[in-house]
Amino acid sequence: GTKLNDKLLTPSGDVPNEIAVSPRQIKDENIAKQILASAHKPIEIPALTPKICAILRGDVSAAAYFKQEGQSASLWDYAASVLLIKELGGNITSLTGEDLPFVGDNVIHKEGWLATNNPIKYSELLLCLGGVVCI
Repeated sequence: GTKLNDKLLTPSGDVPNEIAVSPRQIKDENIAKQILASAHKPIEIPALTPKICAILRGDVSAAAYFKQEGQSASLWDYAASVLLIKELGGNITSLTGEDLPFVGDNVIHKEGWLATNNPIKYSELLLCLGGVVCI
């Protein structure tokens, strides 16, 4: 399992219904609408690694990065994050539900991503942030 200071990290029901989002993305009107529809309070946290740490520590229940022109995440940015989130029992994928690439020519991911502390929350948020349905 995932540990912090020799303490096993486990998702609890006490995690705030908050989603970590990059400060500039919170200011985007379309992205803000998607987040508000999800019933999650947006929390400004820059960069992928601090967002993942916030999930692991139980500060937020989810984190997202929305697709933006000219922006990407590279394998070296997210590889450890994927392993840590999965060990916690959560999930992290693209915003279309595909695994983030680890091999091949596409290790520069440009489609945005979603990470959560548990699979149920992941499924609900993926549908909502994808514009399908918000539960």
